Amino acid sequence: MTLALTAIYAAPLGLLAIGLSTSVTLLRAKTKILIGEGGDDALLLGIRRHGNFIETVPLALILMLLAELGGGWTVLIHIAGVALLAGRVFHMIGLSGESISFLRGAGSMLTNLSVVTSIAMIVLAAAS
Repeated sequence: MTLALTAIYAAPLGLLAIGLSTSVTLLRAKTKILIGEGGDDALLLGIRRHGNFIETVPLALILMLLAELGGGWTVLIHIAGVALLAGRVFHMIGLSGESISFLRGAGSMLTNLSVVTSIAMIVLAAAS
């Protein structure tokens, strides 16, 4: 069995994770702050962008994978994947200022849509 659907979304999300991690590393080198954010707002923002990604994406991908393995509908797996990918990009862009932006909120909502869609497919598969 191939897991082609989840992989379509896992690959670009993996690249985003590398980009976010690299951004924090470069900010640490620039500021010479090795632990924490040291009061640097740009570093704190970079840490939170990366942290929020790492806090949400692994669970969402695991749930998508379980839905795919359980025979979830292809269209719903794509909806979950597109919502997750778009949500993370929107959130990353939206988390760039002092106020909560529309893109940040939309990104969170799309990420949650992805998770709920995958959970629904898992529950439906288990019930049948």
